[in-house]
Amino acid sequence: MEQEQFVGFGVSQAETSVCMVDGAGKVLWQGKCASAPESMVATVQRRAPHVVRIALETGPMAGARFAPDGVVSQG
Repeated sequence: MEQEQFVGFGVSQAETSVCMVDGAGKVLWQGKCASAPESMVATVQRRAPHVVRIALETGPMAGARFAPDGVVSQG
């Protein structure tokens, strides 16, 4: 059975802070990626292939990145 992974995004204009943890809260990876939807999706696919939940900060940039033509449309 694969380990569940959880991802948190802190979105800003150019870069997004990313933190990935396991089910016990142990940090698996922490870093940044470009705020483009493609980059965010690629980071999750590469670093947390068994993600079960993504948490997203609230703020003006968050909605823009997760709109239907953003990360949501990427799967």
